[in-house]
Amino acid sequence: MLTYNLEKADGPKYLALYNFIKSDILSGKIAKGEKLPSRRLLADHLQISVVTVENAYKILTDEGYVISKARSGFYVMNDSLSMSPKKSDIYENYQNFESSDESSESGFPVPSYVKTARKILSESPEALSAVPTNKGASALRKAISGYLERYRGMKTNPDNIIIGAGAEYLYQIFVDILGNDKVYAVEKPCYKKIKGIYAVNGCGIQELEMDGRGISQQSLDMTTADILHVTPYHDINGINADAGKKMAYLVWAKKNGGIIIEDDYSSEFSVGLKPTETLYSMDVDSMVIYENTFTKSLSRSIRIAYAVLPDSLMNVYENKLGFLTCPVPVFDQYVLARFIDEGKFENHLNRTRRLLKYKQ
Repeated sequence: MLTYNLEKADGPKYLALYNFIKSDILSGKIAKGEKLPSRRLLADHLQISVVTVENAYKILTDEGYVISKARSGFYVMNDSLSMSPKKSDIYENYQNFESSDESSESGFPVPSYVKTARKILSESPEALSAVPTNKGASALRKAISGYLERYRGMKTNPDNIIIGAGAEYLYQIFVDILGNDKVYAVEKPCYKKIKGIYAVNGCGIQELEMDGRGISQQSLDMTTADILHVTPYHDINGINADAGKKMAYLVWAKKNGGIIIEDDYSSEFSVGLKPTETLYSMDVDSMVIYENTFTKSLSRSIRIAYAVLPDSLMNVYENKLGFLTCPVPVFDQYVLARFIDEGKFENHLNRTRRLLKYKQ
């Protein structure tokens, strides 16, 4: 029977239980294919509520660590238990996948955002004349770092965060840091702009075939790429990389000395109890660049994106691109920073996710 001490856990007990079980699965203490205790049995054993166990199991299921089998129970995922969509289903949604590139999931919270902008104008008028820095305003980088820890469970250093005017700007930054003499592997299909930026810079490009969980293992094994650009979560085409697939990406990077660009576009709108775990959070070898944008989560008019560089690339960035000036107006950065710090951004995300879950 699984035994854990949840009394000293920080935060909700269901998250602590989820983390304990996940750790045991990753370490092999709980074997692939092994059946987990029933929710009621584990709740009685740990002296916690059944709801707590249900919530923990729900996250483990959402992230692909376990699978629920009707009238049988919960089992640790292995290849024979995969319930991924058929490959034909993936390409059936290709048109929607491409057309969604500039879409927004929900209505932009205009009144709240305008109120925040007015606060900045009255309380921090110096924002209008502040001199831009190379990586972006410190206030926004700190706000994003705090948000990522609260909402995504990511431990980040604000000094490693770079602010850019949209994802395309950051794609160019990645090429400048990593080099256009490298081969970049992308998903097939992928967003046209990803492949377009690499192509216009003269980079080598390899398109890797997908299965229902992400890039197929065969494609990973055969690629000679130096960089792997992946979008682990996408709600339109249904190709959502589970924990096992993300581990396969990390294994590839470590084995081949590669770098992974994790394009986390729209991941905030996963409809589980919490957004899916990021590759950046799972990486212990400084191999992952994390990138996201506020275009999807707020509005296409908010041309602000950000990247979190691993420690291994910070000196490269400073040496090659330390002279750059962040192209996002400082006032816009201050407004977004305050919007995040006051909890309004997370309130907006939670409200939107509840609506999306209701529509399912």
